[in-house]
Amino acid sequence: MTPEVEEAATAVLIAHQRKDVRSCLCGWAELGKSHSRHQMMMLKGAGLLAVRQTGSSAERVAREFHAAYERLAPEHGYETREASAKPWENVPDNNRNLMVATVQDLLDRGVITTGG
Repeated sequence: MTPEVEEAATAVLIAHQRKDVRSCLCGWAELGKSHSRHQMMMLKGAGLLAVRQTGSSAERVAREFHAAYERLAPEHGYETREASAKPWENVPDNNRNLMVATVQDLLDRGVITTGG
């Protein structure tokens, strides 16, 4: 995160603190609505979530694909490689980075989309 992005995010979060249980310093007050969602929408509106959101989507899809692939492989008579037959956090960096890059490419080309 660059210092500029950090400063901008800090400013948005400071401006959108709750002054009491009913409202935000910016004047927002919607009963039954999530204040954290309000803060997230303000950050998104300021363009401070766009880069992180895309990266997170690609990694989330790659992580879930990996887990499903490893779980389903035995049902299809396939044994995955020992080097990659691990929980996502333990998959070698080059394998993990390739899976995330592949998903990002598919997202960028519109082949797949995320629900959100």
